[in-house]
Amino acid sequence: ELVDSIRQYITDKDTDWVNGSLLFSKMNYSAGYMALDIWPTYRCLHQDLGAMSDSKTRLLLFIHSYMQMAGIEYVRPVQRFTDIGNEGGKRQSSPLAFEL
Repeated sequence: ELVDSIRQYITDKDTDWVNGSLLFSKMNYSAGYMALDIWPTYRCLHQDLGAMSDSKTRLLLFIHSYMQMAGIEYVRPVQRFTDIGNEGGKRQSSPLAFEL
């Protein structure tokens, strides 16, 4: 449900995001955690850093709120959420990784 909700959020916020890829990169059932990598592609040009930062913050808040409501423990982001490249004028972000 978490992955579906994040995909739906990205789809609904089409003024901010073009698309997003999600991948469970690590699963350790015996330790009781999974790591989820999220690769959202920002819609606007990279010059608009303020709006990009606001969109990232709203996405993070949505994910954190959803996880709290669903009773999923939010451990920590594995790495900073930074932009890394240009895909047709859009900014591709590094993975927003969570340990769940």
